Amino acid sequence: MTYKIKKGKHRAWPFSFGLFYDKQRMEKVVEFDITAKYDLRSTDNNDINKLFGWGYLNGLHHTDSVRFGWHWDSPLGKVALFAYCYVDGKRFMIPICRVSPNYKYLLQIDKIGKKYLLSVLDAGMRYRNYGSVEVTFTHNKKISYRLGCFFGGNNPAPHDITIKIQNK
Repeated sequence: MTYKIKKGKHRAWPFSFGLFYDKQRMEKVVEFDITAKYDLRSTDNNDINKLFGWGYLNGLHHTDSVRFGWHWDSPLGKVALFAYCYVDGKRFMIPICRVSPNYKYLLQIDKIGKKYLLSVLDAGMRYRNYGSVEVTFTHNKKISYRLGCFFGGNNPAPHDITIKIQNK
């Protein structure tokens, strides 16, 4: 499915919602195109946009959640991918790797014990791992909801941005 974030907006269309019980894994094939390139002409270029993941109903996603985040890395001409998580209300933004536009990547979130494992793999050659990050959490929550594409931080999208995200 192609998600579009319109110029001047934060939320992507189409909007998707889902509830989960004891979610253990989410994996998607993601492809950025050249519209992922942007320059906000400010220090907000390092704000992290969101791709997908899940948050928990008790306290909502600014208390406990796990997702992939991204921003454009101008010097390298690539998309920087991050683990973007809240654990007990504390935000963690941990770099994973940088990826090229117009190429498909398999992004996986696994909940293993009391850790989330976020991995970036080659969609065509699953054995090729571009990077992984572990984030430890403390809660015992079971009911969660889907978190989707969102631009920002503070600023809305400077132009229309399209991202292809397919369920695996």
